[in-house]
Amino acid sequence: MCGYPAEVRRSCLLWMVSLYRAHIDDSGRGQEPVFVLAGFIATIDQWVNFTDEWSEALRSIRRLDYFKMKEAAAIEGQFRGWSEPERNNLLLQMVDIIERNVIAGVSSVIRHDDYRTVFKRRVSKAMDTPYFLSFYSIMSVAHRFQHRTKNTGPVDFIFDE
Repeated sequence: MCGYPAEVRRSCLLWMVSLYRAHIDDSGRGQEPVFVLAGFIATIDQWVNFTDEWSEALRSIRRLDYFKMKEAAAIEGQFRGWSEPERNNLLLQMVDIIERNVIAGVSSVIRHDDYRTVFKRRVSKAMDTPYFLSFYSIMSVAHRFQHRTKNTGPVDFIFDE
């Protein structure tokens, strides 16, 4: 590991010492009416199982390179040509994988109107984005989860990628 850049070594060390990992992504592109960040918290072992099962499910009916719920819902993109029963069968598999491998789901939803009314141009420029509040909210929920489960180890947050 010594030959790798510091960022890679740090990431590997976090992976080894973190009890939990949280994968978080946004929904849409921040369009009205709400900003959304959501994701799941699981142990490292659970994420390994999740990844293996998810990849297998993507190949189970028809080969998919990735999964986007927006495409599945509209039966477009990679889902073009699928029947509703095929799509629904895959969605049920995905839900089952999540239920078996994830400890908790976390989300933050901020209405655009509320953000403009309460925060817009009232906080420092660096923090004047609903995503800053969402990131903070997600981390706060994870912290409360840790407190409730009496775990004080680090949580490795992966936002978007």
